[in-house]
Amino acid sequence: MDQTRLRELLEKLASDRITAEELHRLMQAVQDDTYTEELDQALRRFQDLPIIPHLDDQEQSLKSYQRIISDKRFLQARKQKRLYLTWVAASLALILVGALLYQRLSSPREHLRNAFTTTWTAPLGEQRQIELPDGTSVWLNAGSRLDIPRNYNDNDRRVVLAGEAYFDVQSNKQKPFTVETGSLITKVLGTAFNINSFDASHIAVTVRQGKIAVQHQAETVSLLTANQQLIYNVHTNHKQVHDVNATAMIAWIHQRLRFDNISMADAGKALERWSNKTFIYRNDAIRGCHFTVSFHEGENLREMLNVISALNNFKYEIKNDTVYLDGNGCE
Repeated sequence: MDQTRLRELLEKLASDRITAEELHRLMQAVQDDTYTEELDQALRRFQDLPIIPHLDDQEQSLKSYQRIISDKRFLQARKQKRLYLTWVAASLALILVGALLYQRLSSPREHLRNAFTTTWTAPLGEQRQIELPDGTSVWLNAGSRLDIPRNYNDNDRRVVLAGEAYFDVQSNKQKPFTVETGSLITKVLGTAFNINSFDASHIAVTVRQGKIAVQHQAETVSLLTANQQLIYNVHTNHKQVHDVNATAMIAWIHQRLRFDNISMADAGKALERWSNKTFIYRNDAIRGCHFTVSFHEGENLREMLNVISALNNFKYEIKNDTVYLDGNGCE
């Protein structure tokens, strides 16, 4: 794998666009000493832009760099490379010093002050519960990331989500709670809701209790109340609002999986995140099979696949970190 391909995969990791197969290849390269030099060079490319002349580009590069080196999967793959991690920490410190120096020598920039964040991630195969400084509780689903600006709870409460999270927001009328998810902004005062942005083209917002406003480019897309769900197409701006059982929709925070008239392709993506395994379809017809099923806490992947394969007429085989699906599929 050359430096260009490594950088491409690192950029996808930073922006949460990496597939399970690409992540597997990247982690193999990270763990392989053969690629140490190429990996170091690819990371250094994030620092090539000068800090002062191209602030916006440098800020974006810094954010990507921070996301990569704080990614639990990346760190775990290199946990035995102490010298490498020391170099990463030192180079990040140089970037931070340069950015802070520019901030003091030039006019204040609000978005630069907000650029330095605390990042929480839930690695594939794991979930994480977080309590924010204001008492708000957040459950991060596997493969998700939450960025919290350093000035959180000063004048407002703003976070940035990639993936899926359930929020139980502490009420504070003076400081609205805002979640930025791609081009959508969800604003609340105190409520409980779920946002799913795993699908790059659609964002789903589900309210369990309270009321929220969803905005796109400063315009209100929808006002949602308890047991309502918004499905928003980020490419066409088309929206759909449905009545749903919100409690069932957030079953994942209790370690339960629920699939409701879902395609095997989408269910496979969810199972990849849940199990940290790669799904390979030997017959593409299997991807289009739709089914409804619920699984309780404690059921393992093999138990789930026994049920799903029976429903959709396919066989499966688990080899190490890969699940192979074969057979006729639904007909």
